[in-house]
Amino acid sequence: MGPNRGTTVPDRPTDVGIAAVEHMYKLWQIDEEWSVRDSRSFTWWGGDFRQRIHVDSGHEENGLFVYQLFFGGDRPPQRC
Repeated sequence: MGPNRGTTVPDRPTDVGIAAVEHMYKLWQIDEEWSVRDSRSFTWWGGDFRQRIHVDSGHEENGLFVYQLFFGGDRPPQRC
């Protein structure tokens, strides 16, 4: 047996961005019937307006992998 016996080395680091989006979806208890998902985002209709969470694919900065998480939604019509 080699020197790495009993250790696990992942092929690539965990994508924390995807994990964050998944965690938010579960934490907020988003109903699948009112949502659309992909690996890096979800969109849901909690009322009359669409809301979206998505995360970029990340980049390395000063030796750390950094992700940006975005939130957006439809804007209600403005009254004059």
